Amino acid sequence: MYSKTFSIENYFMHIPEYVLDEGRELLNSSALNSASKDVKGLWLLRWKGEPDCETEVFVGRKNVKAYSCDCSIFQERKMCCHVSAAIHHIHETIEKEKLVRKK
Repeated sequence: MYSKTFSIENYFMHIPEYVLDEGRELLNSSALNSASKDVKGLWLLRWKGEPDCETEVFVGRKNVKAYSCDCSIFQERKMCCHVSAAIHHIHETIEKEKLVRKK
């Protein structure tokens, strides 16, 4: 896993804009096959049409702590559309959970 800590609230400040756009497109195309989280904050996401591609994101209380992806672009650049989409999905999920708790 690539270790880089930043606030989940400000994730968009730590990912290049073109990668953010690619991540949003990936989510909008319904490419997310499954997403699961263990009790320690490790998220595992799998993508449709890419059976060998898994994305892992470790999230603490308020921060992204580390992430990884099996795709070749991540191996070269330490960032890819899968990680961007995963972090965006996790942020949205956390925000929805906050709203439910407030009710």
